[in-house]
Amino acid sequence: MKFVGQTLNVGLIAVVIIALVGTVGATVMYQDSAEDIRGQNEQLRSENAELRSQLNETAGELQNARERIDALEQRLSTRTEDVDQVSGELNETEQELAATEAQLEETRDELTEARNRIVDLETQVDDLKRQRDQLEENVTYLEENVTYLEENVSKLETENENLETENENLEEENENLEEENENLEEENADLVDRLDDLCAKEENQNEDACQGYD
Repeated sequence: MKFVGQTLNVGLIAVVIIALVGTVGATVMYQDSAEDIRGQNEQLRSENAELRSQLNETAGELQNARERIDALEQRLSTRTEDVDQVSGELNETEQELAATEAQLEETRDELTEARNRIVDLETQVDDLKRQRDQLEENVTYLEENVTYLEENVSKLETENENLETENENLEEENENLEEENENLEEENADLVDRLDDLCAKEENQNEDACQGYD
């Protein structure tokens, strides 16, 4: 009977130790996982806010560029009309030149001025066209940049949702671990009570496992 009691006591002590080690390990593992997830969530929220700010700024630049293109198109249209008007005036002046030699000198001056004006206007038209082409390239670049940023925002939002789902799963797992921990603590308490009961018996008091339970 003494040998059986000694074997039972050693087995109970081993079970108590294993249960305590398992409880501590599970709690530490959950705390590390939850801390990592919270850090990733915070970083993603920060990156998401920065990308949204960049997207809003780029959209504003795009709107400004479009407005400048509209203004340049209007100016180009006006200059083209001016060129047509001046060309018409030039034709009229050349006809008047053929009709009257008395006004030849004056008409030649007007003709020179009109031609110079045409050159200036054509130069302005060429400059406006180049500016328009440059702005169109800028608009294309900004539109591509907006698309890129929108894709990044979408990816980050998806990743954030996945991490939130994973966090919820970890929280659920934590609740399960806490429940399991409570069960293990109850089992540990029960095992300690049984050990106390065994050590309270006179035939087991001299056992090593019962030292300190007097």
